[in-house]
Amino acid sequence: MKQSITRNRSLTGVRSIFSPLERGQGACKCPPFNHFYLLLLFLLIVGCTETEVVDGLRPSAGQEVETSFNLQVLANQTTKTRSITFTAEGTIESDSLAIDTAAPNIPDSIRTKSTNPLTEVQENQLSSLWVGQYDAATGQRLFSQYFSRLSGNTVNIKLKVNTAGQTSHVYFVANTSDLGVVADEATLKTRTLPYGSTDAGLPNNNLCMMMGQWNGAIPSGGVNNITVQLKRLIAKISFTYAVSSSGFSFTLDSVFLRNAPALSQVEAPTTQLTAAGMSYTHYTDKNPNPTSKTFYWYLPENMARTVTGSNAVTSEKQKVGTGVTNATCIELRGSAVQDGVTYSNVVIRFFPGANMNNYDIVRNAHYQMKVTLVGLDASDDRITIGEIPPVEVDPGKMAAEKGSVKAVQIPARPGIPWNMYLPVWLSALVGGTNADAGSTITYEGPVLGTLQAATANPKAEDRTETVNLSIDNTPQPFELTQAGS
Repeated sequence: MKQSITRNRSLTGVRSIFSPLERGQGACKCPPFNHFYLLLLFLLIVGCTETEVVDGLRPSAGQEVETSFNLQVLANQTTKTRSITFTAEGTIESDSLAIDTAAPNIPDSIRTKSTNPLTEVQENQLSSLWVGQYDAATGQRLFSQYFSRLSGNTVNIKLKVNTAGQTSHVYFVANTSDLGVVADEATLKTRTLPYGSTDAGLPNNNLCMMMGQWNGAIPSGGVNNITVQLKRLIAKISFTYAVSSSGFSFTLDSVFLRNAPALSQVEAPTTQLTAAGMSYTHYTDKNPNPTSKTFYWYLPENMARTVTGSNAVTSEKQKVGTGVTNATCIELRGSAVQDGVTYSNVVIRFFPGANMNNYDIVRNAHYQMKVTLVGLDASDDRITIGEIPPVEVDPGKMAAEKGSVKAVQIPARPGIPWNMYLPVWLSALVGGTNADAGSTITYEGPVLGTLQAATANPKAEDRTETVNLSIDNTPQPFELTQAGS
């Protein structure tokens, strides 16, 4: 009975906090339903206390919260699309690939391909990802994590909460190895990434290295569905050549892509990289198709710079790499036959870039070039001819009678002027034009001419004459013998 009274007093004491109940009878006179009312109020008090505790545990600066980012790969930027037609009369340049009107008999070389490029799916594929969070004010690392495999383009990760008014720089580096712990943002920006490729110049595993960045505050509630644009750290070059089969031939021995950098960098450099391990790779095809072929190469950016001053040129055909080192270059090597003259060790070089004085290969850019060979013009500085044969006169003696003829091959470089000084008894037919005996012939480039005796040899013994020939101001005389009468 005493225990019962004690419980009632306890309840009365608790209840009196909330309502002015009358006392004095030793036991609570309240109806039974008031017990439920007291219990409900007690739970409300406890509930308020628990809410205050939860609020006190909300994430604060430095604690991790859930975030989600949607990664989108930017399309390739086409920096330059160039068409070049080489003819004996000169070079034709345009910014369109449709140049077959200059040589309508040349097949569409786009149909003949040496190596298939990466598909759009492959160029956009994400395989692995390194994420680094840095304090925008101090540049210090806050957090980093490496995902060795991604199942899609959405990444969920816990990042550090920023203090009020501060922001983070969050970096996303895809399709590389684990960068590990990079202590500060400045070090990350200059971090070099090795580029691996196949012998044909495609990236290993068909994966393009990429980088993206997001700047913003990470609040205590986290961030969701933030779009981050990734940019490929490598450029793409498409190169097509076609050779005419009418009056000109070019036998290709090899096709090169020279000076593809072996390293890339997280932040786009403004000059060529010189970090440890930097080297340049050359890709070679020693069995090119004789008529047409298309090549696709992928390579890290190569900021070979824009030349100025005395190194600057005024036309594309003067763009030969003067003033730069290790500039990326496409090179065709072979031998050519033009106007009956065979030229050995012919080299034609092309330097991609934004313009005639720019040699930069920029990340995520697509350089397209189509070259049509119809003839050679030696005034184009991009063409070098290693060997020129001597002047050739048909073997044997010219007959003694008037009107006798002898063929002569003048092997001047295409586009190079020359002069021939005829003796008084000798005339000539050059390029469809007659030259009188004793006159001077002025012409450009190689030609197969005909020498003709304007008079008969009046003597019984042979008549030998030195014909004076000057090619590009260089004397190249040859002898002609007419049989005696």
